[in-house]
Amino acid sequence: MKRIISTHGIGRLVESYRSYLHDVKGLASRTCASRGRQVLAFVTTRWKRAGGNLTLSRLGGEGVVNYLTRRRPRYKAVTLQYLASTLRCFLRFLILTGQCSPGAVQVVPKIQTGPRVSSPDYLSQAQVEQLLGSFDPQTPVGARDQALVLCLLKLGLRAGEAAQLVLEDLDWRQATLRLIQTKGRQERVLPLPPMVGKALAHYLASSRPATTDRHVFVSLLGGTPLSSCQVSAVVAAALRQAHLVVRRPGAQLLRRSFATHLVQKGATPKEIADLLGHRGLNTLGFYAHVDLPMLQAVVQPWPEVRP
Repeated sequence: MKRIISTHGIGRLVESYRSYLHDVKGLASRTCASRGRQVLAFVTTRWKRAGGNLTLSRLGGEGVVNYLTRRRPRYKAVTLQYLASTLRCFLRFLILTGQCSPGAVQVVPKIQTGPRVSSPDYLSQAQVEQLLGSFDPQTPVGARDQALVLCLLKLGLRAGEAAQLVLEDLDWRQATLRLIQTKGRQERVLPLPPMVGKALAHYLASSRPATTDRHVFVSLLGGTPLSSCQVSAVVAAALRQAHLVVRRPGAQLLRRSFATHLVQKGATPKEIADLLGHRGLNTLGFYAHVDLPMLQAVVQPWPEVRP
């Protein structure tokens, strides 16, 4: 029966949990750090309430519910949902390592944020053409930004995946692009459409500055690799340049546009999940209700009432 009797013990527990998230679950370092902070606050609170002598096997139960309830007034529903998910994952880690009873995870309540009533933000085909037509590939900025936007729009890359691309990930002979630095660290290989390949080749040959850095997308001043935030900033600037006003400008908008257009073209959920790098199919339900022609086809006529 393991006990936590010092802040040093709390630190070691949280660090082992972070290592589990990174090495076993394959989560990104930023996600591991965020979840680690949430767990540190939770365990520290429970440890103090236990008088500095916390028995891990008794974690869960009423203490978890009270912890979430006390934060409800000042947390948004989506934040509270994330916290509950983090605690649920932490308790599963304790169960897996034999430090907590198997029933502990069942007490963590599921936080409802309300039904999703709006369609996902995405660009229509006309808006996509408007966006792509706004670049001037004869300028260094235009060439780089066009290649970057096409990778996001035609391959569905995340901002971080585009930022982490290196020259060795491009296989010109096979016309493929390899992704290694992905969410969940699941390597996948994507076909490289001719339009994307030509834009990348043009950018690399004519506009990418001379630098020893191997990242594909770099700053035109200095040759340092773009961060994921800078990738989204490039997208936002391109949208403004194309006079497209959207609610949430950024790289995620183009990824959602990619997925939505695949749904509308009749791609199967498994095909879309493989291209997006999703482990499961549940996330794709978010896009299902944008296929309006298919939805109209399944609508049954209202029966007429005859006297």
